[in-house]
Amino acid sequence: MKKRLMVLLASAVVLASLAGCGSNNAAEASGASSEAEEAAETAGPALESEDAAAGTEEAEKPGEKKTELVIAGGDAAGVAAAIRAVSEGMDPSAILIVEAGDELAADAAEKGSFFNEADSDIQFEAEIADSYEEFLGDTRKAGGDKNDTAMMEYLVESASEARVWLESLGVKFGAPEQREGSSAARSLPGAEEALGLQVEKALKAKAAELQIPVRYNTAVVKLVYDADKAVSGIVLSEDGKEENVDCLAVVATDPALLPLFEELKTVNGADEDAAAVVVTACAEAIRAGSGEEEETVPGLYAAGRIIEAAVHGAGALEGNEMVSMAVYGMTAGTEAAIYIGDTRG
Repeated sequence: MKKRLMVLLASAVVLASLAGCGSNNAAEASGASSEAEEAAETAGPALESEDAAAGTEEAEKPGEKKTELVIAGGDAAGVAAAIRAVSEGMDPSAILIVEAGDELAADAAEKGSFFNEADSDIQFEAEIADSYEEFLGDTRKAGGDKNDTAMMEYLVESASEARVWLESLGVKFGAPEQREGSSAARSLPGAEEALGLQVEKALKAKAAELQIPVRYNTAVVKLVYDADKAVSGIVLSEDGKEENVDCLAVVATDPALLPLFEELKTVNGADEDAAAVVVTACAEAIRAGSGEEEETVPGLYAAGRIIEAAVHGAGALEGNEMVSMAVYGMTAGTEAAIYIGDTRG
């Protein structure tokens, strides 16, 4: 009972830390919005009436919903982010998934056949001794001690919540096994069907059920920022034609976008290591050179393949790739939705 209570308390700590993420980033943007509001007041009534008229005209267009969140990558983490944003209260029609290929969540099977979770209720019932510390040590060792420490710790702490969420989508897990590199039996396989295939089917089915808009065979050309360096839009390319899409936030998952992020903190890919974006525990992108008090980019989040080399280091512990997909996909979608709600309001 004591062990199970500790698991529940740890989950509560994770959830409490998440609660403050979106509001922090939105506060940066809202400070800028206050300045903009003051400027609008001094601009005079003519400007105010023009803006009001434009807002009325947009609101009167039937059957249209302005895009507020763009998911730049239709991999498993991107689809997870979109689903979580809806569960956070976003209108599905205000979300747009942009996929360079022609299929969603196609990488789920590549994430492996196991899902790692330490100090879990499943292990408790099976009388398997394990701890977050052991899980963390195994993860660091597999990554050659090149993992981003904060990202790695968040992965380990959030695994139980991610497993429960996947179960809510219909994914079924089997009994824990001890896989190579793990010091305890903490790797959960899929039950009845391979785990990766289950996850792919579950994510696709939920996205279809929610009717989240998707643009296939579409590339991201660049991100657009406002005067306060907050995300304000994205430029897409389809069949050689570019299109500007205004939005309030972007979740990036496609590693092909790395060249667009010179201003962000990244793992630089030296010594043949893969490059990746480094994020906070709220999946927020961090500005390069921002020092100990890391400055984040309002409205920009990352998850999935674009962050993997940072969280896993030189190599992923078997079972951790599926965990990072779920943990950071969930977090990015949740936090982006909170940020959008605060910014919109």
